[in-house]
Amino acid sequence: MNDIGKIKNSIRKLSGATKGIVFTAQVKSVEGETCTIALGNTSLSDVRLRAVINGNAEKLYIKPKKDSYILVIDLSNGNYRDLVAITYSEVETINIKISETTIDIDKDGVVFNGGKLNGLVKIDDLMGWMDSVYSDLQTLIGILSAIPVNAATMTGSAVFVPTTAKPVKFNFENTKVKQ
Repeated sequence: MNDIGKIKNSIRKLSGATKGIVFTAQVKSVEGETCTIALGNTSLSDVRLRAVINGNAEKLYIKPKKDSYILVIDLSNGNYRDLVAITYSEVETINIKISETTIDIDKDGVVFNGGKLNGLVKIDDLMGWMDSVYSDLQTLIGILSAIPVNAATMTGSAVFVPTTAKPVKFNFENTKVKQ
């Protein structure tokens, strides 16, 4: 072993740190913020899906799909006690919470801060509808200004048939992304 390697090992021994052992395993089930994995014919439980499970609400939590594969690091130096998932082949959900900001991602889409403000606006569709409203207003202005009015009786008539359809929320809302 070279001098740098000896220094690293000495520092690791002094600090009590261990070398992590990395392996791939299949997810058998997910229980909250841990999962059970299959490593060959052995089943190992309590594999952390977060670096630290401390009850803190601020977190990045990635839930793997059942039967997918994860890369696991064994922080107990081969004793298979302190296991942490570090990457995933397939994910079911991702949840992020930082202060008052939350992001939840799953097969149905992305939800920001609980989705209380509904979906994001599909701006191109909204702009098309607004262009139609503007065109109808211009038509109405033209019709009204062209009405011959009898000054003695102040009568006249006009017919206005708008071409813009009534707005429908669904037409303008991207339901895959909610805020």
